[in-house]
Amino acid sequence: MYKSKDSQDYLRQMPRRFEAGDVYSPHDLSSVEMAKWRRRRGPRNYDVIDTLGIRPLDMYKNFSLIQDFTSSSGQVMHSSATGLRPVNQRKIAKMIRRVQGMGIYPSIHDHPEMLRADFFPPLNVDR
Repeated sequence: MYKSKDSQDYLRQMPRRFEAGDVYSPHDLSSVEMAKWRRRRGPRNYDVIDTLGIRPLDMYKNFSLIQDFTSSSGQVMHSSATGLRPVNQRKIAKMIRRVQGMGIYPSIHDHPEMLRADFFPPLNVDR
């Protein structure tokens, strides 16, 4: 029992997994070489909805928020593109479907208020 526990501890400390037939030298087992194989975790992607602390279903009038989570053709963007947790991705999708069903937000293109800034730049009124 103690031997199996010791071997599990050693395996946990050794990040590189050697397979049958691999050739290695004692230098490969040094702590310097093992540090090269440790997995580096990148910066954690935080959920925007959790960070802002908002309820997506209450944000149905916020067209800029809706536009961030819809494609130019009006479809709900995939969770890999939005970076949301599955729970919040479902809430956003539900909000978008409701808004499109109510007729507030178009289902085939971006909202006209969002398109206006692209086609008609704001006028500088100097009077």
